[in-house]
Amino acid sequence: MSERLILLTNDDGLWAPGIAALARVAARFGRVVTVAPDRNRSAISSALSLHNILRLNEVGPGRYACDGTPVDCVLLGVCEVLDRRPDWVLSGINHGFNLGEDVFYSGTVGAAFEGRLQGARAAAFSIHPGGDLEEAEPWIGRLLERW
Repeated sequence: MSERLILLTNDDGLWAPGIAALARVAARFGRVVTVAPDRNRSAISSALSLHNILRLNEVGPGRYACDGTPVDCVLLGVCEVLDRRPDWVLSGINHGFNLGEDVFYSGTVGAAFEGRLQGARAAAFSIHPGGDLEEAEPWIGRLLERW
């Protein structure tokens, strides 16, 4: 069996500390490729760009910035960047609750939902707005070990 392929994204942007923390955890479980918005795209839900030309820039090995939405990032990752369908699509770590009706507006959740629609196992991760990413990393690692 080939190495697990993991696509990361978020709605906070490629340079958000949450996606860096998620990448550190995910790297223990396979090859990580990140395709994330080039800026904050929070509360955009499952929006996708239908009439805009999307720009995708490789900013480092396995790291891409996209000027589209989180869903655009997943679709570009699956259809253009990766050489096969990812095994996992992980979105986050979002600083802010995605609870209750928030899941309908969250770009973090929208990206994970799109990952599932594309045939991958998918999860969205969020923590308290003042939460500590270093404390979240072991918990996410334990979840992914069992997943």
